[in-house]
Amino acid sequence: MKKIFCLLGILLLISCNEGYEMNKIGPLISNITSSLTADDEEQALEEVWKYIFDNRIYIEILAIDQSGNMTDINEMDDLSNVVKVRVVFSKGENSNTLEWKPIAIDNVFILFRES
Repeated sequence: MKKIFCLLGILLLISCNEGYEMNKIGPLISNITSSLTADDEEQALEEVWKYIFDNRIYIEILAIDQSGNMTDINEMDDLSNVVKVRVVFSKGENSNTLEWKPIAIDNVFILFRES
Protein backbone atom coordinates (compact mmCIF):
# COMPACT_ATOMS: atom_id res chain seq x y z
CA MET A 1 0.00 0.00 0.00
CA LYS A 2 2.88 2.34 0.82
CA LYS A 3 4.34 1.78 -2.65
CA ILE A 4 1.05 2.75 -4.29
CA PHE A 5 0.84 6.02 -2.34
CA CYS A 6 4.47 6.76 -3.13
CA LEU A 7 3.87 6.14 -6.85
CA LEU A 8 0.75 8.33 -6.82
CA GLY A 9 2.71 11.11 -5.10
CA ILE A 10 5.46 10.96 -7.71
CA LEU A 11 2.94 11.06 -10.57
CA LEU A 12 1.19 14.04 -8.97
CA LEU A 13 4.49 15.94 -8.67
CA ILE A 14 5.35 15.22 -12.31
CA SER A 15 1.96 16.41 -13.59
CA CYS A 16 2.12 19.56 -11.41
CA ASN A 17 5.56 20.36 -12.79
CA GLU A 18 4.28 20.03 -16.37
CA GLY A 19 1.47 22.46 -15.58
CA TYR A 20 3.92 24.91 -14.04
CA GLU A 21 6.11 24.82 -17.15
CA MET A 22 3.09 25.47 -19.38
CA ASN A 23 1.86 28.35 -17.17
CA LYS A 24 5.29 29.96 -17.32
CA ILE A 25 5.16 30.15 -21.12
CA GLY A 26 2.23 32.62 -20.99
CA PRO A 27 4.32 35.77 -20.45
CA LEU A 28 6.71 34.70 -23.22
CA ILE A 29 3.75 34.34 -25.58
CA SER A 30 2.58 37.83 -24.61
CA ASN A 31 5.93 39.21 -25.75
CA ILE A 32 5.30 37.78 -29.21
CA THR A 33 1.84 39.25 -29.59
CA SER A 34 2.91 42.66 -28.28
CA SER A 35 5.88 42.97 -30.64
CA LEU A 36 5.83 46.17 -32.68
CA THR A 37 8.62 45.34 -35.12
CA ALA A 38 9.88 42.23 -36.89
CA ASP A 39 13.07 42.44 -34.81
CA ASP A 40 11.06 42.50 -31.56
CA GLU A 41 9.02 39.55 -32.80
CA GLU A 42 12.19 37.66 -33.71
CA GLN A 43 13.68 38.26 -30.26
CA ALA A 44 10.44 37.17 -28.53
CA LEU A 45 10.31 33.99 -30.63
CA GLU A 46 13.96 33.30 -29.76
CA GLU A 47 13.05 33.46 -26.05
CA VAL A 48 10.11 31.10 -26.57
CA TRP A 49 12.28 28.71 -28.59
CA LYS A 50 14.87 28.58 -25.82
CA TYR A 51 12.18 27.93 -23.21
CA ILE A 52 10.44 25.16 -25.16
CA PHE A 53 13.79 23.57 -26.01
CA ASP A 54 15.03 23.64 -22.39
CA ASN A 55 11.72 22.31 -21.03
CA ARG A 56 10.99 19.76 -23.79
CA ILE A 57 7.70 21.34 -24.76
CA TYR A 58 6.26 20.13 -28.05
CA ILE A 59 4.76 22.44 -30.66
CA GLU A 60 2.38 22.22 -33.58
CA ILE A 61 2.30 25.17 -35.99
CA LEU A 62 -0.69 25.72 -38.22
CA ALA A 63 -1.08 28.39 -40.88
CA ILE A 64 -4.51 30.00 -41.23
CA ASP A 65 -5.49 31.37 -44.64
CA GLN A 66 -8.07 34.04 -45.54
CA SER A 67 -10.87 31.45 -45.59
CA GLY A 68 -9.99 30.28 -42.08
CA ASN A 69 -8.57 26.96 -43.27
CA MET A 70 -5.77 25.59 -41.10
CA THR A 71 -2.82 23.75 -42.62
CA ASP A 72 0.44 22.52 -41.14
CA ILE A 73 2.82 25.36 -41.97
CA ASN A 74 5.36 22.91 -43.38
CA GLU A 75 2.83 21.90 -46.04
CA MET A 76 2.24 25.47 -47.26
CA ASP A 77 3.62 26.24 -50.70
CA ASP A 78 2.78 29.94 -50.66
CA LEU A 79 3.22 31.72 -47.33
CA SER A 80 1.80 34.96 -48.76
CA ASN A 81 -1.69 33.50 -48.20
CA VAL A 82 -1.11 33.10 -44.46
CA VAL A 83 -3.27 35.50 -42.45
CA LYS A 84 -2.56 34.11 -38.97
CA VAL A 85 -0.54 31.40 -37.31
CA ARG A 86 -1.69 29.08 -34.53
CA VAL A 87 0.97 27.52 -32.33
CA VAL A 88 -0.06 24.80 -29.89
CA PHE A 89 2.44 24.22 -27.10
CA SER A 90 1.99 20.95 -25.21
CA LYS A 91 3.60 18.84 -22.56
CA GLY A 92 1.86 15.84 -21.12
CA GLU A 93 -1.80 16.65 -20.53
CA ASN A 94 -1.21 20.43 -20.55
CA SER A 95 -1.34 22.75 -23.54
CA ASN A 96 -1.36 26.44 -24.39
CA THR A 97 -2.32 28.01 -27.71
CA LEU A 98 -1.05 31.16 -29.37
CA GLU A 99 -2.81 32.62 -32.40
CA TRP A 100 -1.41 35.78 -33.96
CA LYS A 101 -0.59 37.56 -37.19
CA PRO A 102 3.19 37.50 -37.56
CA ILE A 103 4.87 40.72 -38.58
CA ALA A 104 7.40 38.66 -40.55
CA ILE A 105 6.14 35.18 -41.45
CA ASP A 106 9.69 33.82 -41.68
CA ASN A 107 10.15 34.49 -37.96
CA VAL A 108 7.76 31.62 -37.23
CA PHE A 109 10.36 29.13 -38.44
CA ILE A 110 12.62 30.06 -35.49
CA LEU A 111 10.47 27.65 -33.47
CA PHE A 112 11.53 24.73 -35.71
CA ARG A 113 15.22 25.25 -35.13
CA GLU A 114 17.36 22.54 -33.61
CA SER A 115 20.00 23.23 -31.03
